[in-house]
Amino acid sequence: SISQTNTNATTKDDWPVQWMICSFSLWNLVSAINMNPYFLIKEENQYELKIRGQLTTGSAEDLRKRLTKCVKANMPVDPAVLASLDVEGELEACEAKLNRLSASIDEYEGEYTDTEGQRLQARLWHNYLRIQRIPVVTEADEGRQRKLLSEAKRLCDAASERRGAVEMGSEEGKEIVDSEPITNKTQPPRATAPVAANQANVGDSTPSPTDQRTQPVSPSAIPPTPHDS
Repeated sequence: SISQTNTNATTKDDWPVQWMICSFSLWNLVSAINMNPYFLIKEENQYELKIRGQLTTGSAEDLRKRLTKCVKANMPVDPAVLASLDVEGELEACEAKLNRLSASIDEYEGEYTDTEGQRLQARLWHNYLRIQRIPVVTEADEGRQRKLLSEAKRLCDAASERRGAVEMGSEEGKEIVDSEPITNKTQPPRATAPVAANQANVGDSTPSPTDQRTQPVSPSAIPPTPHDS
């Protein structure tokens, strides 16, 4: 029963739960970095508030604001609340959510830098952490949890790598523009009569090679630096 599970979860021999308790701060930090409450749906915000011992009533906007404060304050997850979660219900809910997210990702054609992409990535991280927090006990449930975690991690990694590749490409383009030397194009030599080596080229406005190297560059000649999308 759940009550028996809760009692056993507090024993020193139940190392998975002890490990999970020690990892709450780490997981909360990860969620703070990758999970934006404004990209989550109402049920997801309610879950995140519930496991932190906060009120889950109110409008979707109220829940987002409440959870944002919790995340900014790095409010820890309550181990007692996690231990009381229904394992079967959580496994089924996470599996259904993961299937829907996978279908949405298949239809998504962006680079995870727009609003829709960021929303998908935030919900992926929410689901990944939610699966991780399920207080499984039996080997069968642990197997289902590992399978769900593997698929969730694959989707999270794919989204992160795709977004990272886009941002890296943008940064590389910026570095190329910033590092490229700005020089004036050398004008072709003009046909003139020979002059003495120490005689000035009167009437010839073409700067000498030395002058070209030292001539100041007008700010308008420098191309604008591209911004990340």
